[in-house]
Amino acid sequence: LEACTNARAQGVVIYTVGFSGTYDPIDQQGRDLLSACAGRSDRTFFTNTADGLQSAFVEIGNQIGKLRLTK
Repeated sequence: LEACTNARAQGVVIYTVGFSGTYDPIDQQGRDLLSACAGRSDRTFFTNTADGLQSAFVEIGNQIGKLRLTK
């Protein structure tokens, strides 16, 4: 979490994707960590299906396509 916080402080945009099996879901502590690492709810994704995983990466791609690099 400290590494995520430090990276975000330097302007790094972080996305997190939590993928788990139906019989071994991510616990709340894991979900909280991934959410805190990303720092924003629209940059955090959780799924337990291949379709959900694909959708998460499509959405990340859409968001990245809207970003602008600045100096």
